[in-house]
Amino acid sequence: MLELFKSGGPLFMSILTVILIALIYCSFKNKKNVNIIGKLGLVVGVLGQLLGLFSMFEALEDFNNVSTALISSGVKVSMICLIYGLIIYVISLLILLFKK
Repeated sequence: MLELFKSGGPLFMSILTVILIALIYCSFKNKKNVNIIGKLGLVVGVLGQLLGLFSMFEALEDFNNVSTALISSGVKVSMICLIYGLIIYVISLLILLFKK
């Protein structure tokens, strides 16, 4: 699990972890902000993936022959933030579902 955290980029994975902690805190104290925090996790995850893809394509510009394995591994790594953001959003939806 720690390897995924490092591969996903420490900046965005740390931000998403703080959002997850805030979501868990708000699920007990302030339930009206759960939806907003869940959406924030999703947006930060998408932003992390887009910046990861941008940096991957920027690095690939320097090479002439690029294998598909290199591109697919870059896309796989860039999706780690998106998956984490989606998990946070699903958790927020489950909290809202069970709140009622």
